[in-house]
Amino acid sequence: LQPPPGSRPFKRLDLGGLEPQKSITPRQRQVLYCLAEGKPNKRICDELGMSEGTVKVHIAAIFRALRVRNRTQATVVAFREGWLHPGV
Repeated sequence: LQPPPGSRPFKRLDLGGLEPQKSITPRQRQVLYCLAEGKPNKRICDELGMSEGTVKVHIAAIFRALRVRNRTQATVVAFREGWLHPGV
């Protein structure tokens, strides 16, 4: 999975070890990457070429899959599970 164009604060995004209840789509993985970068919905829309409504749907699905309630918790889970690694 490649980060959205112009984004590179993390070394890699590896979601291979997800449990079935935590599975998310490749597009949702891109949105999760943007969330971890702290980007607002509008910027995610622009970078990934989707509507704000679609971004909101993806974010809600990510929260359900990861069993979290907000962006910070989703980012913490991604780091804790080893899906995101700080860049060098």
